[in-house]
Amino acid sequence: MTKSTRIKVFIGFLLLLILLLLFAKYLRVPFLNIRLEDAIPQQTAFLISFKKDQLSQEFNHEVFITLIPNSLKTDLANFEEIFGDKLPIPGNQRLLAAIQPSRTSGIDLMFVLDGARKSDLEAILSTSKEWQVRTSVFKNRNVYTVKVGGQSFALAKYRNLLLFGRHAYLLENAISQ
Repeated sequence: MTKSTRIKVFIGFLLLLILLLLFAKYLRVPFLNIRLEDAIPQQTAFLISFKKDQLSQEFNHEVFITLIPNSLKTDLANFEEIFGDKLPIPGNQRLLAAIQPSRTSGIDLMFVLDGARKSDLEAILSTSKEWQVRTSVFKNRNVYTVKVGGQSFALAKYRNLLLFGRHAYLLENAISQ
């Protein structure tokens, strides 16, 4: 190959890389992170974006207080009670709660958190003997259902996102997006 051909090939690869980075919003490129909103299922009735610190503070804004269901606070507190030291949720990090209507309890919640690319869920879940862990595979992704006492949570990792909620089908809907 001549020097001019090598330069043309290099420029072509460089342009292709720039195009991939520019269109990353529309293309799913494996080495790039995805946004939190990309994991929200279509049947979501209500979406709340918040930081964990906001739930512990007293807000004078009545609309914010009435829109946050009590089950969101209890589910998040129960998750932190079980997984707090192994899967901490930073207080200043953005978190999404997808609220979906349910026939049994009224609403089902699924939480989406960024920053799970480096965490190994299988290793984390194998550290405690009191947890009953069941693993299922959905579209080549592991979905873990963890039971502790009377509580159960489903966890899944999709690229850079950590998905967790009460029921595994919520996570499977998010993964299938």
